[in-house]
Amino acid sequence: MDGDDLDQKIRAVVEGKTESYREVVLLTQDRLRAYLLHYCPWPDTIDDVAQETYLYAYEHLKDYSPGTNFLAWLRTLAKHRVQILTRKLANQARRDRRYGDALLAEQLAQAAEPDPGSDRIEALRGCLGKLGDRPREIITRRYSLGQTTHQIAEALQMARNHVLVLLFRIRERLRLCVQGQLPEAGGSS
Repeated sequence: MDGDDLDQKIRAVVEGKTESYREVVLLTQDRLRAYLLHYCPWPDTIDDVAQETYLYAYEHLKDYSPGTNFLAWLRTLAKHRVQILTRKLANQARRDRRYGDALLAEQLAQAAEPDPGSDRIEALRGCLGKLGDRPREIITRRYSLGQTTHQIAEALQMARNHVLVLLFRIRERLRLCVQGQLPEAGGSS
């Protein structure tokens, strides 16, 4: 790829010949995707990030200084798009985790109170009884005692990340167990 040729096409786009941007994309897309393949932790999002990068670059092409390295400028834009995506996914994961925690805490609170009419609560009680000592202790500390993952990790002398992973796995195990025991799910009642 010749930098002068690329800069000419970029100047043409800035001057209003928008069809030249297609050539800019064609000249740079393989290298941008290769960069994203290395930099982006979610390979299935590379095409979306590349497209967003090209759209953003097109809208801000007047900010690019011809004669400098267009591909480096494009990579910087792509890096920012990946950082935005990372923050968005992390925020979504935190919201999902808080929702899951609140839902399980509510179900555990309901399970502690006798309510013979609730199949789901009875199923949860049964599933809690099937847990091993360590998983039951972690769930009890988190939802009955209201301890944070930091407090649980400290009390059980575990890494906080390990506690987070265990909580995720235990919640998933409880969810599947409860679903399997409910009559509408085809489980035994």
